[in-house]
Amino acid sequence: MTAPDAVASEKGGIGQSIYPLRVICFFLAGSSVYLARADPERPAGTLLWMVALVVLVYPHLAFLQYSARPARSVELTNLLVDMFLIGWIAHLVYFKPAVALCYAIGNSATNYSVRGVKLVVRGLLALLLGSLSASVLLGFRFVQETHAVELLPAFAYLAVATHYIGFLSYVRGKALLQSKEVAEDLAYRDGLTQIANRRSFDTALMDEWQRCLARGTPLSLILLDIDHFKAYNYRYGHPAGDDCLRRVAAEIAGTVSHPGDLVARFGGEEFGVLLPGADAKGAMLVAHRVLNAVRSLGIRHEKSDTSPVVTVSIGVATVVPTSSFTPRGLILAADQALYSAKESGRDRIVGHRDSESPLRLPHARDVGVETSE
Repeated sequence: MTAPDAVASEKGGIGQSIYPLRVICFFLAGSSVYLARADPERPAGTLLWMVALVVLVYPHLAFLQYSARPARSVELTNLLVDMFLIGWIAHLVYFKPAVALCYAIGNSATNYSVRGVKLVVRGLLALLLGSLSASVLLGFRFVQETHAVELLPAFAYLAVATHYIGFLSYVRGKALLQSKEVAEDLAYRDGLTQIANRRSFDTALMDEWQRCLARGTPLSLILLDIDHFKAYNYRYGHPAGDDCLRRVAAEIAGTVSHPGDLVARFGGEEFGVLLPGADAKGAMLVAHRVLNAVRSLGIRHEKSDTSPVVTVSIGVATVVPTSSFTPRGLILAADQALYSAKESGRDRIVGHRDSESPLRLPHARDVGVETSE
């Protein structure tokens, strides 16, 4: 009905969802026909036996047809057949409004939930065709008077149909929400390393920039690059390179654990760490921990000119955001520092000194790292 429409393909489980409601509908519809036409003084006639056969067998035949070919078009056809038979039911209960309308409304609501107004209109035409054909074959008779007992099956179906449709709509909404959350998570997560991707980083950077600008607090950025990674791929192969990236990313994420900090893969072998509220000295200390953590992994790298194990070069930049400075400027500053770290030998940290910022990077002797002007 509706839930499969949201989470399944064109060959999804729409018929499976409608099957229980169809069984209930025609069982109660058969009860309404019996109550409207049965004569307690005479045994049930051939017509009533035929009605009983149809209402008991048809829902299962429709389900078997859908199971044999679970296409959406098959179930849409079945829904139109439902309405055609409801037209016959309306005739068999003598077009009593209180009874016939319950089945017509319940099934029209089902059609609307599946395909909207277009299917409702087609369903009403099928219902009209069913009523006309029954009137031609059996003769037309209209009875307005309705006994209370005749209303019970019809009202019961209307109550079941509306609540069942509501339940499936809830399931559909929940499925759509979960699908949206999964899609958003995939859109902001790097598929290989399972950390944030560049898109996620850019969004977080803009948010944190505005927050730090409003509060007058510092914002630090660490950019790092795996040293000689192309040579690593050439020596050990791309699968080993992917495993190296995953291990390095996990180690960085495990080292940077302060709430609000973000570790992201920029692309290739480059990573970024966003540190809201961290001043220059704090950012340098975090960078130092990351540098040592990657070294401690001990990933063998025979083709490195720097170290026998995988290492990283790190650039650090810190600024107190102002209206005259942009997030892009922070990235360029950290990138310049990263470039200096590579040029000066790799496997080290270089901090960018921003002359316009009230913050100053600590001297190299204070944290055991280098700084570049």
